[in-house]
Amino acid sequence: MGPTLRFSWDKPSLSGPRLQAYASLLRIQTDGQVDERPEPGYATTDGDGEDHVDGDGDSVAARPLASFNATRLREAFQDWVSELVANVKGGQHVAGTMFVNTAQGLTLVVAKNNGIEGRDRRFLAMLQERLREVSRTQAGFDAGTRDALWEDILQHCNSRISEWIAQFCADTASFAQTNAGSEECELSIQMLRSAVRAVYDAASAEEPQSVIVDTAHVIWKTWGEENFVAAFPSHQDSGRKIWVNVGFLGRLRTACSVLIRAMERLDELGDIIIHPLTWPRRRNRKKWDEANKTWTLGETFQSLGIPYTNAAVKDMCGATWTRHKLIKKFDEIQRQALQVHVEMQLLLYGTRIQPAEANPSSYIGCSKRSCFPCWEFLGTHGGFRTRATHGKIYHMWGIPRVEDVPEPLQALIVRTLNSVEESVLVQLRMKTENGLRLAKESTVGGSSIETRVGFRDYLLRAVLEDEIPDDPQTMDDYGFSRCRIWSEKSHLLGLYGGMLKCDVSSEQMDDWKRSGTLVDNIVSYYMAIPEDCRGGYFPWFQRHTFFLEDSHEEDPDESQGDMVIVTAISKAMVFLHQEDQKTFSRLEPIEKLHSFLFLAIARESMHPIPTDDLWYNFGFCTCRDEHEERRLGGLYAKLVSGNKFWKDYEMSLGMKIPGPPDAPAANFERYGLFQDRIRCPQLESFLREPAGARRPPVWGLRRYFEFEGVHVDVPADVLRAAHAYGISSDLSIRERMQMVAFYKQLWQTFGWNPLEMEEARRRGTLVEHGQSYLQNVEQDVVRQLEKLKQPQENVPGLIMDPLE
Repeated sequence: MGPTLRFSWDKPSLSGPRLQAYASLLRIQTDGQVDERPEPGYATTDGDGEDHVDGDGDSVAARPLASFNATRLREAFQDWVSELVANVKGGQHVAGTMFVNTAQGLTLVVAKNNGIEGRDRRFLAMLQERLREVSRTQAGFDAGTRDALWEDILQHCNSRISEWIAQFCADTASFAQTNAGSEECELSIQMLRSAVRAVYDAASAEEPQSVIVDTAHVIWKTWGEENFVAAFPSHQDSGRKIWVNVGFLGRLRTACSVLIRAMERLDELGDIIIHPLTWPRRRNRKKWDEANKTWTLGETFQSLGIPYTNAAVKDMCGATWTRHKLIKKFDEIQRQALQVHVEMQLLLYGTRIQPAEANPSSYIGCSKRSCFPCWEFLGTHGGFRTRATHGKIYHMWGIPRVEDVPEPLQALIVRTLNSVEESVLVQLRMKTENGLRLAKESTVGGSSIETRVGFRDYLLRAVLEDEIPDDPQTMDDYGFSRCRIWSEKSHLLGLYGGMLKCDVSSEQMDDWKRSGTLVDNIVSYYMAIPEDCRGGYFPWFQRHTFFLEDSHEEDPDESQGDMVIVTAISKAMVFLHQEDQKTFSRLEPIEKLHSFLFLAIARESMHPIPTDDLWYNFGFCTCRDEHEERRLGGLYAKLVSGNKFWKDYEMSLGMKIPGPPDAPAANFERYGLFQDRIRCPQLESFLREPAGARRPPVWGLRRYFEFEGVHVDVPADVLRAAHAYGISSDLSIRERMQMVAFYKQLWQTFGWNPLEMEEARRRGTLVEHGQSYLQNVEQDVVRQLEKLKQPQENVPGLIMDPLE
């Protein structure tokens, strides 16, 4: 009999129905996607949007596994066991795992959203015995144990494999005949098409699933997404869909390999115990429904202080919504059965364990990324973590009943649930189009909702979104504008997050700022916490309190602002040849100087500003926004560090690191950063151009945006690129602003490709291109684009320095 859970909402500040009502409204308002969409490289593959190749996928790719890094290998083991247990499609079948050290040995506790079924129990019992046998034997001398494990996995996942095969055949059928191969294609593309055709033929002939899975696994490890896109080019998403389907088919072989590798390398798993986690079902659903009556839409609007009118509904959810339509959708969601997600089951189970009895691990393995409420709960609680979030709300979110939880931990759970509710409210407020006034909560329990969004709310929003605030006043008030580098801003944000996500409200933080006691109160707050629980941000803050002191001058010394760069350059000098170790500004040729300077700042996790040529030369112009720029900066930081452990581990498994061998972007593949690099989809094509080549003007247009509002001269090449897109000195200020706004809106459109727009410019079809992505293009913009109707010659673009 496995461990059991119980929990009660009988706390004054808690209201399950209230939280569910707010979450249901947010789900409708955002169409389920609260945070940003999944990366384009990991597109969804089915209607419900829950399965995608990263969120559902390869734990080895999800978190780099270092050679013999026990922690990372153990976490990958947890993720893959979770995926095998979740052998049926659907949110109710999501599974999770947690390691617990007990007196009897290391126990793997396994949970499932809708509860562990009899078939799951039998599989877990079999898996426990197979894994123990693998641990005791060597490959080749195990009497077929490893092969038996593989066969058992295939049998348990039979229905899911059949679904993957059916989806693969449906997406590949139209290409099976037409793309059989062409002498005009590169050899590697012909080989890829032939390999995909072989999987299709095997599936059509109903060959054993093991043959199909193994073949798909080889294809997945040999070719990357860009190869599939090139091999099946007739439609924008065709190659990507086939790539994702092949990944789904091959994933089980990766799962088996990682499980075997973990059992061979991690001695503590030798006598692993696997226990299913269960909780009692509600015997009287009617009584439970009466005690936890769901809210109506009218009650929800009244609680939020929003007028219950059609106009308010349109402001809240969009122009196509009416009150009647919203009531119908809201009630439909409210009638759904509550789901207790595995993250909550395992977190609460781990919380109630007495330290003298056992020690739970902080990592919760999951078969999918965590939903928005679970991610917020985990982040605020702080004691447990999962690999990532997909930022969505799917189902009614609930918590199981828990007994025997110590009072301090109960208080932490209550504060965390209140924080989750506040996060939902902040998201509702942020995503309301016309800034609806949200009144203070009228039901039992406090609320921090204000009638207007103040500067303190910008800080809270930044903390909840884990993004540096962009409001100028907030940046000044809370010290961000005084930070010299991004890492300092990140530390400040973490400092505030440790307070705002727990006991400190945004109003209290604002009062401290107004009274001039912010620094003193921050110090007092953290000093009241045991030293080993304060984290790393507070010790850093104690050395940098001047960021929040009014007496601190903005720029006390011009040279001080350059000291970070000077220090970075000094540290990087060791990477130069002996004859080059001189004043860096005298390095020749100029390309070497630029490359060295970029190396120096990348090693310090910094990246250039847009007005610096390095920003363009190293491909930051391919990023959509500052968020992607920081991601690319982090990718370069990994690159200059070598990322050697990840590469060694992949090679130790016999996995081929994909990618072309002779392009600048191949440096990312060479050091095992392929999966990171494809999250910057335009970077490879940008870096592939020969050194000194003129780039397409679309990249110059992207840089032109960055000079808006900056009092520096715009380089001639950038002006030329903007002119190619109809932004010239002949335009009035209003016309220029309209054109820039049009292009910026395109740049932020999901699924839009800047190189497609460049091709449209060359063909003279910019109007049609823009209208295919944007519904309402201003007529003034259309008139300007009409002037570019004639097909354009290649306009001289920007010259990029060599990256050698």
